Amino acid sequence: MSSILRDDSYFNNETDFCKIFSDSVLQVVEDILLENRISYFIKEQDSSILARLFSNSKECRIVRINTRDIRRAVDLIYGIRGAEIICDEPKEDWSPKRKLLRLQQAGTDERYYGYERQAL
Repeated sequence: MSSILRDDSYFNNETDFCKIFSDSVLQVVEDILLENRISYFIKEQDSSILARLFSNSKECRIVRINTRDIRRAVDLIYGIRGAEIICDEPKEDWSPKRKLLRLQQAGTDERYYGYERQAL
């Protein structure tokens, strides 16, 4: 029996969600994400040595979350001062159930659509 996973397979569902510039805002965002069971990862934003020397701004942190939690996290974090949301709106995952539901709402049934078309 062989596995469908190969050595070169790579699955990454994380995406950059927001930038945070202060420790107090970071604590608020962490508390909100934890209360709502959204897993996250915080990374320091890479900046060059010259940018560090000549900038007056504090260090920037980037919060990364799973792409499936983006919509819920945007609703929770939106409006917090000091947290800049940088992610794009995720594309909807295609699934047969959702396609069938859309077709049923439109008044057509996928199973009979092909047969009616051939009869015409």
